[in-house]
Amino acid sequence: MTALNKFHEMAFEEKCNLITFSGTYLTSKDFGKDKVYLFYLNGFFAEIWYNIEKSKVHGVNAFTSNRGLEVYCDEIEIDELKSVLQDGYPDF
Repeated sequence: MTALNKFHEMAFEEKCNLITFSGTYLTSKDFGKDKVYLFYLNGFFAEIWYNIEKSKVHGVNAFTSNRGLEVYCDEIEIDELKSVLQDGYPDF
């Protein structure tokens, strides 16, 4: 089972904790009333969706596709991203 599959099976709170404490923060972006934080974690990318008005995390998204990164192109430093991807991380 891949790390991403394991992640998808976790409870919402476990996902948030894993991303926050074990992920590598890459950038954030505002989407309307939400601030979305992008992390890299053990072979996949993860987003935490935070509603600014309610001060509450209301969503988590994880993906491996480059398409998910397109909205962050202006915020991500390519050299930093390459470094993160080359380091590799152990399974959780």
